[in-house]
Amino acid sequence: MPSYTLRIFLYLAPSLLLVLPFSALLVILERVTQSLFRSHTSRDFRSGSVGIFFDTDLTIDEDYSPTWALLGVSVLGILLSCFSAAGMWELRRVDGTRGAGQRVWCWGVIAMNAIILGASVGVLAWTSSLQAAQSGVDLKSGDEYTRETWLCRVDALYADEQWAGSACGTSKAMRFMLIPVVVGSLLAIVAVCFAAKPRGGTAWLFRGQGRYGGFQSVYEMGPQGPPPQYQHVPPQFYPMPQAYPQQGYPQQGYAQPGYAMPPQGFQPGPYQPTPGPYASALPIQKSATAGDQPVFR
Repeated sequence: MPSYTLRIFLYLAPSLLLVLPFSALLVILERVTQSLFRSHTSRDFRSGSVGIFFDTDLTIDEDYSPTWALLGVSVLGILLSCFSAAGMWELRRVDGTRGAGQRVWCWGVIAMNAIILGASVGVLAWTSSLQAAQSGVDLKSGDEYTRETWLCRVDALYADEQWAGSACGTSKAMRFMLIPVVVGSLLAIVAVCFAAKPRGGTAWLFRGQGRYGGFQSVYEMGPQGPPPQYQHVPPQFYPMPQAYPQQGYPQQGYAQPGYAMPPQGFQPGPYQPTPGPYASALPIQKSATAGDQPVFR
């Protein structure tokens, strides 16, 4: 069983170290590629078309749907990863006061990461298949192509445009940023399963049952059956540790003695002297002469 600090780190790492930073990095890379692409193109203000700065009449017609899909997944990952981290922070401790609420957090974290996982896998598969279909196209055909296709084809066809090489690599990295997002969301779901294990596992997660499901009293986790009986007689006296300090001697004193407890079933009654071998005292004989005075010698 890992320590408390290590367990918190493992719970929060998928959302805060994988999904959140790589989703934010995808947004940054999109801004970088757009800046590189726009800085090397010119717009015809009469027709509104965009062209590239070299000796051709190449007109840019960009398909923005893959870019918007990547940005949508990144924004979704940023928002849901923060809520997922908050849910894992709520599940860091196992106690018996918030059982139903922690089940809601478990299902919420699973649902949020499942949405990120499905959206990331879908967009990654769609953009990758789209780029595979547009490989080797003719840029002068007048069709719409993705930003990655434009940048990579310019880099392949026009060697003088050296800026297009770095822009093409950055554009490809946008798609590859979805791979750690997928891994992080999958690990977050696994972390929820590990968080539900000490609470009762799937029985607690689906039906609220198990060692953690009720937890209405302290006996929920204990063995079933009647409470254990004492095997030894309780002590007949109870020491009292209070002390009476002596005057002039700090930190010293006499401990108060304990008091004996009467045995069980004791009934008080009249005092009965216990017979013993000692003879009774002789009666005192009075003087026969009344009024005699004691003589002092």
